[in-house]
Parts: sequence; C-alpha cells; structure tokens
Amino acid sequence: MSEREEPNGGALGATEPAAPGPAGASDPAVAGGASDMERGYARSRAKADAIRAGLQPLGPDERPLGLKLAVALALVLGGANVIATLAAGAYPFAILIAIVTAALVWGLWDRRYTAILLFQALLALTIIVSALALLFAANTLGVLLCVGLIVACSPVFWLLVRVMARLQVPPR
Repeated sequence: MSEREEPNGGALGATEPAAPGPAGASDPAVAGGASDMERGYARSRAKADAIRAGLQPLGPDERPLGLKLAVALALVLGGANVIATLAAGAYPFAILIAIVTAALVWGLWDRRYTAILLFQALLALTIIVSALALLFAANTLGVLLCVGLIVACSPVFWLLVRVMARLQVPPR
C-alpha cells in the first residue's frame, strides 16, 4: 500500500458515488429542504402576524388580571422578605428591601414596561432557583416551599407575557 492510498484501496481524496438510498430519502438541502424550511418560517410568521393583529392596546386605566396578580405577588413576596430580614435583625437591609419593593410595585401598577420586564426576570429566576432547590430539599417543608413558589410564580409569569405584548401595540 503506497502513502497516497487509503486502507480500503482508494486514492486519497477520491470520492465514490453515493449509493442511491430508499425512495424519498434524498438530501433535504438538495431536494427542496430549504424551501420546506422557508414555508415553515412563512407559516410561523403568518401565525405571529395574525396574533399581533388581534392584540388590542391596553386602555388608559386598564390593568389585566396578570398585572393585578403581579402586583399582589410582589407585595406578598416583598413583605415576606422584609419580615424575614427584620427577624434576622438587619434593619437597614429591611428598609432597602421595602423601598425596592415599593418602587417595583409602583412601576407594575403604573404599567411601566421596564418594571414588568424586571419582575418577569425575577419570576423566572425564582422559578429556576426553586426548581433546582427541589433537588436538594431535605424535608417536606422545603419541598412544599419550593413547589409553592413555582406554583405561585409560573402563571403570573405566563400572564405577564400577554400584558407586555399589549403594552407594545401602538394605539389605533
């Protein structure tokens, strides 16, 4: 065997013609696979455009259920954090938590996009950390706390997605 030959007897760089596969198993990039993807993207764009066309902008004083639940959840969780911090004796930190919670609640109630986005990020972080903490929960109370946080935060997160979409719709 020379240096320029492969172990199977063919020369390096030589390609053998591919054996024909079963019917319909052709290469998607060659046989219109790109057009299939384009059609899929076009369908997806059409569905998204139809959903956007159906969105109504929020009225001047309209606060959907998701926003009301977000305000209530922020008050409950912020209040619980303030109480826990006071119980630990960290009074300045408790005041800071109370101020940040009040600012966040005001931003949510005032329908500020950045406040809603920030609260959604906090909800996502809470859901992820609670799900990971379930792996290490040592007792029933830990499991119940983690599951309770996930159950409380997940629907609010999902409802805020629609609120944010409606906030972005230009007035008609």
